[in-house]
Amino acid sequence: PFYLGSCYTKTRRDVSQTPFFVTENGKRLRLGVSSVEEQILPIIERYCNGISTLNNNSKGGEVQFGMAKFHASGREDLDVRMIVPSLASAEAPAKKISGRPFVCEIIDAFSMPSPLVLK
Repeated sequence: PFYLGSCYTKTRRDVSQTPFFVTENGKRLRLGVSSVEEQILPIIERYCNGISTLNNNSKGGEVQFGMAKFHASGREDLDVRMIVPSLASAEAPAKKISGRPFVCEIIDAFSMPSPLVLK
């Protein structure tokens, strides 16, 4: 496996950090329109030219290969958003916007993207 780390900013209140489901009246319901994880992982997978699932074994308790995992630093509620200065704002260039750190663990990628491609 290899790891990619960066920071994200979440400026919408209807986007969770990871997919968020609740059970209500016996039905599984999704809260929020998407998640940070669902927005970031497909982009990384595309830069890896896909992830192999040939080694996956469907038996329980076995090691799984061919996956991308999103590991965020801390947790945040669904309705949390980050206040960031507007890019049109005069103060934006002077402030460094860092966001919340995360790491993606990539297992069995078809190729490793170059650091230049990921910037």
